Amino acid sequence: MGGTIEISEVGVTVNMAGGGKIVIGDFGDNTAPKAEPLPPLTPEEELYGRGLCLLPAGWEELSGEEHWQYHLSESLRHLWPSFSREQKMAIAFTANELSDELRDSQYSHCW
Repeated sequence: MGGTIEISEVGVTVNMAGGGKIVIGDFGDNTAPKAEPLPPLTPEEELYGRGLCLLPAGWEELSGEEHWQYHLSESLRHLWPSFSREQKMAIAFTANELSDELRDSQYSHCW
């Protein structure tokens, strides 16, 4: 069970007795693509975070015929213009998540 562990300022190398090697760190010979840094946040993302892409289509004006909108009551639809942007985001995100859960639940019973 002999093996060696080499620790340096750039990483760790584990040489296994059976001939294998595990390398952790940046030794400069890695040809794998590196992750690109994320672009800076927009002013809107500064306020609400990068998760705006998780909001369903048509959330701001209730436009389109998205499946999540069918779960909104008529009174909620009439009140929609009076809600703040944050309230619309919260309602749309929650209704979309619940709608997805309902659909997934229905599909799982088909199997």
